[in-house]
Amino acid sequence: MNITSTIINILRNDTSIQSFLGATSSTDCPVFTSFNNDSSVNKQINITLEYGETIPFDSSGKTHDGTVRIFVVVKDNVDEPIKTINNIAKRILELIDIKALTSPEGTIYWVQKKDSDFTHYEALRLYELMLTFRFVITEN
Repeated sequence: MNITSTIINILRNDTSIQSFLGATSSTDCPVFTSFNNDSSVNKQINITLEYGETIPFDSSGKTHDGTVRIFVVVKDNVDEPIKTINNIAKRILELIDIKALTSPEGTIYWVQKKDSDFTHYEALRLYELMLTFRFVITEN
């Protein structure tokens, strides 16, 4: 199961996230992996993934944990950029409360918020909120 694609789809298909990001549908909703960063938009969400170790109780070696980082990026020319980031973050936390999501590719047992970090990049004229989540997943 590709947890990055799953999270991107959850966020892109949410009408509140679409509205916060200024999108008209899931197809133009700026939610990407961090490698597809779009500097032409004022608001976007970028996602990174780091796999951890396999879980000791799983003899098949298919269950492991890892870290997902979700970056909410808002340029400082947006009206009320900090309020915008907070609204997006609240909605992300509601949507990423994943427990026992199963597909033919595997199961996401849970995603747990671990940390957050807020930064203003004055030279780049943008604000960034990084939300860090731990996950446990089994891939078939």
